[in-house]
Amino acid sequence: MRTKYKEIMDKIKVSEELEQRLESNLQQLSIEEEAFSHSKTSLRKYLQIGTMVACFTVCILGLHLKLSKIDTPPLEENYSITSVKTVEELSEKMKFQLKVPNVSPEFKVVECNDLFESVAEIVYSDGVEELNYRIGINNGQDISGVYTVYSDIKNSTIGHTEYTLKGESGEYSLITWVEDEYSFALQSSKPLSSDELLQIATSVELYNKN
Repeated sequence: MRTKYKEIMDKIKVSEELEQRLESNLQQLSIEEEAFSHSKTSLRKYLQIGTMVACFTVCILGLHLKLSKIDTPPLEENYSITSVKTVEELSEKMKFQLKVPNVSPEFKVVECNDLFESVAEIVYSDGVEELNYRIGINNGQDISGVYTVYSDIKNSTIGHTEYTLKGESGEYSLITWVEDEYSFALQSSKPLSSDELLQIATSVELYNKN
């Protein structure tokens, strides 16, 4: 660029001041061009490094996911819920002798379930209200499946059996008890008096299909 400038200036007659100004501007332009060229080279290098880092990160992540998938065994279901049509079928399916409550004739069996192969569940209904009854051999643990926190808890002992009633303000929705190796639970969709729930609970006896 400076060579072309001298060739042009040899043909053009200008003042010494103007010539110095033009030469100064040319030098500044050359510096800016060099700086721009350097910045483009640096930017290209940064982009190349960034691309390499991104590719490396993706590869490491993919390898981690692959190893995790290989090393982590699939979850195995160790429980089952099986529904049957009648109490008789339920009694034949369970591994223990089934005991059932003596409920009012208005309440009919609407559901029978084998829960986790250790708890029998029978649901009774009169078309409006429901009674959910459970029995299982479960080392005295609560098998009700109810996690509601009740403010009114009452214990009542009849014979050698202690019954626990839970509800609100003197009306109870849940009663649980343990007898011999059995655990029991009875839940009512309509809160009942303690006497009503105890009457149903104490009526439980061995199921007789006849």
